[in-house]
Amino acid sequence: HGVRAVTSAIVWALILPLVVVGGLLWLGPAALWLLLLYPLQVLRLTLTGQRSLRENLVQAVFLVLSKFSELSGNLRFALNRLRGGPARLIEYK
Repeated sequence: HGVRAVTSAIVWALILPLVVVGGLLWLGPAALWLLLLYPLQVLRLTLTGQRSLRENLVQAVFLVLSKFSELSGNLRFALNRLRGGPARLIEYK
């Protein structure tokens, strides 16, 4: 359940930044070109959305940005599980 979302967060917010940092050490500044994958993803999401172009763009930007907070939550959950901590319910009011 949710494997695709977790995988997406790991790829966009952990693996890609690590590849860029590793690439900087190996290739130098040329590795920064990999960061263009973020705006390309925003463009892809914008063009495939079902709403107006403006609404799709706003949604796409925040979807890409949300990967970092999703990763943070997934890492917290995983560390809590490894430590044997209790599951906590998140309530929205």
